Amino acid sequence: MKNCIVWNARGAKSAEFKKHYKDMVNIHQPCILSLLETKMSDHQDLCEEIGFQNHIQSEANGNSGDLVIMWRKDAITIASVSISSQAINAMVKVSSPPSSWYISIIYASNDFKARVDIWNQLASFSESYISPEENSWLVRGDFNEILRASEKFEGARINQNRSNLFMNYINYCSLIDLGFKGSKYTWSNRRYRNRNGLILKNLDRCLANDLWIYLYPEASITYLPRTNSDYSPLLLNIGSSPSNQIKPFRVESVCLSHQDFPNLINDSFLNFSCITMSTLDFEEKARVWNRLLFGNIFNKKKHLLAKLAGIQKSPNYPTSSFLQGLENTLLNEFNDILNLETEF
Repeated sequence: MKNCIVWNARGAKSAEFKKHYKDMVNIHQPCILSLLETKMSDHQDLCEEIGFQNHIQSEANGNSGDLVIMWRKDAITIASVSISSQAINAMVKVSSPPSSWYISIIYASNDFKARVDIWNQLASFSESYISPEENSWLVRGDFNEILRASEKFEGARINQNRSNLFMNYINYCSLIDLGFKGSKYTWSNRRYRNRNGLILKNLDRCLANDLWIYLYPEASITYLPRTNSDYSPLLLNIGSSPSNQIKPFRVESVCLSHQDFPNLINDSFLNFSCITMSTLDFEEKARVWNRLLFGNIFNKKKHLLAKLAGIQKSPNYPTSSFLQGLENTLLNEFNDILNLETEF
């Protein structure tokens, strides 16, 4: 187990979202993926499309919300403990190295009174299930609240009473903010054309109790660049070392639809009478071809995402029309690459 992602998708039905969703999963390979505000009543097809075998979802709430936790069965098991329209609480069991801990995925309401209800639910869950000496607990998601004025840019003034109430619940549950890397804002209203209309906030965060931090002392949070949604995905890296083993050769399905691929096969299997030699020759040529063609695409995406991350975390971003315009240009380039991959 290494990476986990939580993302407020703001709707997960569209083909445009699915392109970004699949690309993010391919890059970061999360073993747990949590989506908020999917606006879907059933997530089975969405899970299967990306190779997740299991999921837990909240009760359908029309077009206003819905949450889902998806995971790969070869690394972990997750059992639901309680579910509401604003939260999924569950028990995670990791196979290697063996460990178990609670996870709460939050999608707090825009309505303050309803939001207080989720704070009360968390406090109640803490009282019922979390023993400070025995149980590790991770809490992640969109809390729809800020704690201090530095977590927002423009818009209405911070409501200190609401922020203090939020902080009181965090303290009551003995939770610690894990911090982050990347842009200091996780949400944007994307009103770039009117410089006085742009609003940015840090509405998402990752919290844990001290036992969970003790269990994963190298865990880190990265706010990934905003691409399809107006929210940043939150990437949790547990901190385990990546495997150094060489990946076995395989032909990706995207290769089969490329116009040059049949020629690659013919060049190898028509030049040798021995099937073993033909196969070895094909594997070598296919590795080079794949690296030149799709490796370039991967590197372009990697560089574009790095540029977007740099722009969005720049202290000048909120007031710079140049950076905001450049961000829009890079987003269009990124979408063009995703469309190109789809056409293949």
